[in-house]
Amino acid sequence: MTSRFLLKAFTTFSHSHSSTSEKEQQWQPKREVFEDKEHVTRAAVQLTVLRRAKTTLPAIIAKASSKQPGTVYSLVPVARDKKPAFEVLVATPEGKTVPLTIYPG
Repeated sequence: MTSRFLLKAFTTFSHSHSSTSEKEQQWQPKREVFEDKEHVTRAAVQLTVLRRAKTTLPAIIAKASSKQPGTVYSLVPVARDKKPAFEVLVATPEGKTVPLTIYPG
């Protein structure tokens, strides 16, 4: 379900920003404070998974890139069978999205 939501959000974002100039499209990071239980819980789970994985996000991106050529545009720490894993979305050079599950190690 997360993958479909991210794909829809990515597609919606890219379509809604396709008419803006390149300078306007530059990412402007902002600090966001989560105050609702849903966001806090999800963030805590993702942080716990990342710490248990004993790896780095760049290492997971490199592993995904070695399995699937393209650009990694989404990486979500998840638990699979009580073990850390990462749900990764890769945009291929052909314009398709390929979902991967990457296990550290």
